[in-house]
Amino acid sequence: MNWGFEAPITSNIETVFHTRNGFPSEGETFRVLNYRSIEKKLKEKDGWIPINEEAFDTVSRHLKNFQKNTASINKDTQNHNDLFHENPVTYDNNDKYFYKLEEDNSYILAISNAKEQKIFVMEWIQ
Repeated sequence: MNWGFEAPITSNIETVFHTRNGFPSEGETFRVLNYRSIEKKLKEKDGWIPINEEAFDTVSRHLKNFQKNTASINKDTQNHNDLFHENPVTYDNNDKYFYKLEEDNSYILAISNAKEQKIFVMEWIQ
């Protein structure tokens, strides 16, 4: 799916899980993109929104929904709660996020962490 997601070239991509094996590629993915430097490369014009006090709760809500729904839908095949504990999505005020929801309720949530030089990318494809 083309999200219009703009991010710099990564030095490493770690796939935490990938369940998109249904038709037509329905499922969930969680990836961690590692960088040498990302702070100045994520621009608002490319859809990145600063995480301030107001946005912090919105980002937390989107993240918790993804974690809860992914763990619930995949409970018979893999323990996603363990994967989230082993690969925590961390962020602070002044980091950035990208969120896009499609008409079919597919969505992407990407959260940057400038301190750790990472972008956490979560996709829910319907």
